[in-house]
Amino acid sequence: MEHRVSKGEEIIHFGKESGAPADRPGMALVAGDAGFRPWGAWTSLFWVAAAEVIRALVDLGLDRTPLPRVLVITLSWVTPLIVLLVAVRIARQSFATYCNLRRPRAAAVELAIGTFLVAEVVLRGIPYLATGSLRNNLPVEDYQAMIAPGMWPWWYVLKYWPAAIFAPLVEETAYRGFLWRGLAASRLGHGGSLLVSALFFAAVHYHYYIQGGQVVLGALISPFIFGLIFGFVRWRSGSTIAAIITHALVNIALTVLTVLAVRHGWP
Repeated sequence: MEHRVSKGEEIIHFGKESGAPADRPGMALVAGDAGFRPWGAWTSLFWVAAAEVIRALVDLGLDRTPLPRVLVITLSWVTPLIVLLVAVRIARQSFATYCNLRRPRAAAVELAIGTFLVAEVVLRGIPYLATGSLRNNLPVEDYQAMIAPGMWPWWYVLKYWPAAIFAPLVEETAYRGFLWRGLAASRLGHGGSLLVSALFFAAVHYHYYIQGGQVVLGALISPFIFGLIFGFVRWRSGSTIAAIITHALVNIALTVLTVLAVRHGWP
């Protein structure tokens, strides 16, 4: 997915503590399991929405400061994590355990990488077969406008470093970590968590479906699909970090493929 924000945050278009709940794939946590009491579904949605709103307000303030760009980007991305940390501490839980930031097993990492590869082949292969063009599904114009003649082309990839670091870490912790915990412990279970977290993930990427003051509902499809992909990895691996890995690979692949497409004249 391609995500352009004024601060250049994103382009998309550890260990488990003793006494922590099992949270295995297909097993929804329930309140009181091993003393673990997550926020309810609606309250979890409220906390995540509040984190996004507070971040937007902080961004407005940061836009008026002379702080270095790196610091502005960092403060912007850290803000929602702070809000969710407060929510977890109010619930008297460990943040890493609550958001399921457990060290993934080798099988979970393999699932994360394998899912990324399959998604890339399918989501880029289908448009290519339909249109005969790979470049149409890449931000080539963005790359050409950003890279001046003679400039190192891979600077384009490095410029979007927040997409490889902050976006996967923060968004997956919020949606497949914190929000998933509350939804999965409700009647929705993991299946409902997959759907609702993907919908919420798509909804907050408003720059896709609100373009030039017009609402383009079809533009919701891309972030929703990626939300389902990241949720699938979270569900089947039992690890939010596995979803973070997949998300990071997706974002990195977009910029890398764009550079390769231009340099090698791909159709």
